[in-house]
Amino acid sequence: MRRMLFFILFCIYAAKAASGQEKTYDISTPIDIDPTGVNKVLCMKNGNTLLFHFELGKAVIIKVYDTAHKRTANTSYSCDILKLSTMWNFTFKGLYDVAGEAVLFIEQENSGRHSLVRMRFNGANGKIIEEETVGRSKSLTKPTRFFVMKDKSGDGYAI
Repeated sequence: MRRMLFFILFCIYAAKAASGQEKTYDISTPIDIDPTGVNKVLCMKNGNTLLFHFELGKAVIIKVYDTAHKRTANTSYSCDILKLSTMWNFTFKGLYDVAGEAVLFIEQENSGRHSLVRMRFNGANGKIIEEETVGRSKSLTKPTRFFVMKDKSGDGYAI
């Protein structure tokens, strides 16, 4: 009986102590994107956060948030070089902040050849600056794999 009384008192004390905790988190506003697809996030040096949302056969959605977690820009981009219809065959090779731009590298297989596509986005408004193929395998029988690494000595990358 005595043990039962101590157990009940302990449960009451634990419940009271747990209810007195302060809120130490923030819940963000909904981001209004489809739950299917692939998301990539980059925290820029200027304080902005860029969210890239890829969906099969749809345009890439880019959302920009400032340091106060408020959405400042919302753009979409229908890729010219990148084949969004083969999105599940993509390999994301890197997402870097280079001189205030978000630089995204994606490797894709197209007609049996591997190619590395570089997409540069404005870090302030999310608009596309450039999309280009920076590497491609020479033939169908000899596919080339690409590796992209952050340059430790500077503010760039190395392929």
